[in-house]
Amino acid sequence: MLRTRKWVALTCLALLIMAGFGLLSHWQWERAQRDLITNEPTVPVQDLVTGTAPLAQSSYGQRVSASGVFDSSHQVVVRRDSSTFVVVTPLMRVGAPAIAVGRGTVSSPTDPAIGRIPAGQVTIEGTLQPFDGDPGGVSNLPAGQANHLTAAAVGLQPLVKGWIAQAPAQDGLSETAVAYGPSASTGLRAQNVTYAIQWILFAGFVVFFWWRLLRDDLNDQPAKLDRESMGENAAANDAAAGSSQVAPKVRDSATDSTRKKVY
Repeated sequence: MLRTRKWVALTCLALLIMAGFGLLSHWQWERAQRDLITNEPTVPVQDLVTGTAPLAQSSYGQRVSASGVFDSSHQVVVRRDSSTFVVVTPLMRVGAPAIAVGRGTVSSPTDPAIGRIPAGQVTIEGTLQPFDGDPGGVSNLPAGQANHLTAAAVGLQPLVKGWIAQAPAQDGLSETAVAYGPSASTGLRAQNVTYAIQWILFAGFVVFFWWRLLRDDLNDQPAKLDRESMGENAAANDAAAGSSQVAPKVRDSATDSTRKKVY
């Protein structure tokens, strides 16, 4: 039965759907492991960033170190919510484009820790992050503040198209929450792990429904055979009944003396 056209098509369709669900589960599992990048060594930022080209996606969340001098004149405070402000200061590097550094967060844009910028040559460590998706329009916030962390908000050229979330944060500032890489909470992202498990369960449902259809067809086979057998028996009975009706007439014709043979 599995070699019939119907079941070949159903089996191929089920396998394709399961393969798709498996790929989606693998994708979610990879996303769940983004925070495990904390185990990777810190590398110089110039090993991953060249020029002002956008960051490669594989560089998101990588631990890097960078050396230079902070430019206080282009510092900007980025508002994440009503009680979270990221202090972003560009780091000027010799022979390379400046790179924005999120030195940490404060709960108020008037916090005095914002102005305590390290002077002279510094070396910082942190995780590479892409700029916010918003291209950076005119902000309705006071001067020195922005709604989104973008190149336009920093307002300095040439500038690397990405930024470093300093970790640990500068003294007096709280560590910046990041979208990629290490965080202060967990290693695996629970939401993405849940999605990965859900796709596996969906693949299991495909197997279940395929088996249910197969079982129904298998259970229907004896009934079909019974119906065919009943049809054959009925035809045989009809043939026998027809023969039984002809036989008496033949016998009557043979014994009836009044009937004459016709040649």
